[in-house]
Amino acid sequence: MKLKEYLNLFKKYINKKIFTINEISTLTNIDKKTLSVELNRLVKDGVIERVSKGIYINPLNKPTIEELASFLKYPSYISMEYALFVENILPQAVYVVTLITTSYPYVYHYKDYTFEYHHINKEFFFGFYKESSGTYLAYPEKALLDLIYIRYKKGRMSLERLESFIDDLYLEEIDKNRLLKWGEIMGMLPFLMTLKRIMG
Repeated sequence: MKLKEYLNLFKKYINKKIFTINEISTLTNIDKKTLSVELNRLVKDGVIERVSKGIYINPLNKPTIEELASFLKYPSYISMEYALFVENILPQAVYVVTLITTSYPYVYHYKDYTFEYHHINKEFFFGFYKESSGTYLAYPEKALLDLIYIRYKKGRMSLERLESFIDDLYLEEIDKNRLLKWGEIMGMLPFLMTLKRIMG
């Protein structure tokens, strides 16, 4: 296909921000081997961007960082530090997009961003909602619980550092009843009761 035909394809599916090579192959009836050569040429010419093997961005409607991070590993939802920042609970800017997945953990680097995917058991994969963009974002209470579970309970963060982190949060927007309910499901209720900054 010529450049104009590819641009017409991306324009036709303007609402689709990310394509896999399989999807493009289906839409164009071009075999993946030939398609790979043509797409590589478009990438080299700066027409389109490949973000991972077989995954391309629509040059006419690029995804947000959150949309891209959510697409690269499914199922997943944005949580922990990044979700707390988005929900205005964490005042400091965050440049690592932290996500929870039932799949294997992974770290992906994209331009100036890092996407961290943290594994969690299926029974703890809850407490998030779907945004208008189609991405899934943890409620503040679940984002905090995920952070405690992943960073502290798994030994990656000391208690002193966790308490210091919590001291910096704007906890006025945290629903304490929801926090305790979900904390009990995750087996963290006794520990939560010891955190004076949250319970006080």
